[in-house]
Amino acid sequence: MTSQEAAGWTDMPGDGETVLWQGRPDARIVWNDIVSAQGAAGLLITGISLLGLSGLGNLAFADGVGVNRLFAFPLFHLPFLLVGLYLMLGPIFRDAYLRGRTWYKLTNRAAYIARDIRGKRSLARYPFEEMSSPDLHDDAPGSVFFAEESRVHRYNADRHSGPSRGTRTRTVRIPIGFRRIDDAPRVYRLIQDHRDEAQAP
Repeated sequence: MTSQEAAGWTDMPGDGETVLWQGRPDARIVWNDIVSAQGAAGLLITGISLLGLSGLGNLAFADGVGVNRLFAFPLFHLPFLLVGLYLMLGPIFRDAYLRGRTWYKLTNRAAYIARDIRGKRSLARYPFEEMSSPDLHDDAPGSVFFAEESRVHRYNADRHSGPSRGTRTRTVRIPIGFRRIDDAPRVYRLIQDHRDEAQAP
């Protein structure tokens, strides 16, 4: 084990495997990731909530009664502010935290992704024989993706009329690989070469 690895993953790599590369992802917050549909929704909710907390809501609902007076009450907007901030900032902080608890290793047979999240350790192995076509994102730092995970989201479509009513599903494909690493082009070439060799007939 080296200082880059979390203690306890005694099966990384497996017997007879030669380490080609190992490293860890950059754990800094990626502020650009705030530009997303969820981030936009969070920004909108946060902005409206801040207007309410500032007391400007009183201008719009000053003569109102009932629920309008509730909207004019500044503290009414506090829970919505928290929801907006979570939608806007929560995913990017969580992503940075996960990267800070992640270790990568590439051998002559497979790629490994290990994590230690609040003492709960996990280890995923991706053999070259099962890898999809590698995808290089040559940024600074860059990323190399070689697999994907499918997640099925279910939602209620009862509000619609016609044959689309009822529970519907939406499948989201999430790329898996070595994210935000310094030597992504080199790692990409290593994966490409060994994958081609492993999958050759």
